[in-house]
Amino acid sequence: MKLTTPTRTAEVLAEMLTENTGRHMLDSGGAYGRHWEKNTGRTVQNFLDAPAVNVDEWGATLDVFHYLLARVEFAPEMHAEFEEFAKRDPEASWLQLCEDFPSEYGFEVGQSFNTYNFENLLSQTLQGVTFSTGEDCFVLLQIHGGADVRGGYTAPKVFKVTTYDMPEAFYWDAGDFVASCPKDHEHSIHVQHGEVIDWGGSLLRHELQFDEAGLHCPTCGEVMEVGACEPC
Repeated sequence: MKLTTPTRTAEVLAEMLTENTGRHMLDSGGAYGRHWEKNTGRTVQNFLDAPAVNVDEWGATLDVFHYLLARVEFAPEMHAEFEEFAKRDPEASWLQLCEDFPSEYGFEVGQSFNTYNFENLLSQTLQGVTFSTGEDCFVLLQIHGGADVRGGYTAPKVFKVTTYDMPEAFYWDAGDFVASCPKDHEHSIHVQHGEVIDWGGSLLRHELQFDEAGLHCPTCGEVMEVGACEPC
């Protein structure tokens, strides 16, 4: 369910999405604009009011704010622990600190990830390290705010993963969405890892057709209503 009221998690995500991540030497943002520059001036309410999925002639895009808000919760106590740990080595990179923190505290390390390295529909790249305390799953998360993916990441924040029992699983559905046909509900589809699955669970051998009007039903051609998947 899409949230409409700001929470602390929503505030932290909005802060990350508007964080000035500077100008990387490889950045092409001077010509095309950096993500943080595009988000400048947006409030928490602006992010909440935006659609969870955007559709145009190029396809569907999952809004990273809503995607994360449905799957993680800011963990202030664990984040404070990370901040204290980071102070020990001010010369280390954020990614190195994220990778070292879980093992230093005896947590079960999940994996380092960067969503740029696999197909997904997220509006901005995510980078981080997942880990588990044995009771809860967490992610040390950075959001890419630059233009070139090799630089321009936010400072990490620690979030509790609220949707899955494996810490590395929270971004596994970053390429999924659902679409409902207004003409016939049975034409509704679920796009999962690039495959189109119909309302009955059968795989459809159709290529999705997008144009300026939106996504067209692969069965009858009507413009579909597109939404985000509910996390497990």
